[in-house]
Amino acid sequence: MSTSPYASAPNHRLTEIIRLAEIRLAAQLTVAIAADQRAMTFASFLATLEAAAIAGLISLPSFPSGWWALAVITIGFGVATVLAALSAQPVPWDMPGYPPSNWLPEIDCGDTRHEDQAAVAQHYAEAISDNELVMAHNATLLRIALWIAVTSVSLAGAVAILAHR
Repeated sequence: MSTSPYASAPNHRLTEIIRLAEIRLAAQLTVAIAADQRAMTFASFLATLEAAAIAGLISLPSFPSGWWALAVITIGFGVATVLAALSAQPVPWDMPGYPPSNWLPEIDCGDTRHEDQAAVAQHYAEAISDNELVMAHNATLLRIALWIAVTSVSLAGAVAILAHR
């Protein structure tokens, strides 16, 4: 017997809940793929800048004001690169659909079609919530990476100006 909170919904409403949940899960997947592409592009861009900054650090040891500015930007871009890459790494993700093995308990219990649909609605509600948590975490990582990269440029400029005086 289903213990889903959706079991009390009438059939027409339960059908609509499931339809909209499947649309929401598909939309989440689209948004997550776009976010991963954005994070990977940003991480690649930062890694290139990081390599250039490291090369500058190696080639400018006799120029103290430039060296400190490059050190600041190298550290900042390095941290931002790691955070951007972490935000794009593979994560657990709930997809639309319902694995056949999840039906086995319902088969054994002899649940009605309505109770089965209530279980699917509950499964989708949990999947949507799980996906939103993953997306929020990755968005926070990328937001921090952007903030660190921008701050590093500003801080490196300030260090260069102060060291040059």
